[in-house]
Amino acid sequence: MDDQDKPTTAKADADQDADNGESRRLLRIRDVMAKTALPRSSLHEKIAAGKFPKPVKLGARAVAWWDHEVDAWLDSRPRVGSVDLR
Repeated sequence: MDDQDKPTTAKADADQDADNGESRRLLRIRDVMAKTALPRSSLHEKIAAGKFPKPVKLGARAVAWWDHEVDAWLDSRPRVGSVDLR
């Protein structure tokens, strides 16, 4: 069976992304708040302004963020106040 004949699954796609170094983990709001050190209100303001990744809808009342999108947003932030201890 050729690779193109093999059926694809979400798990196989996630495994492939993990092999490429991209994580496929979802973070809930408390995890995002802890990781970014931003309060809920600031996250919602940034999402509305298009300055933070939009969440993925999990159900009627549940959302989450892809951790690699949150990490990319954190990496894009300027490094302020770093101290050179040399």
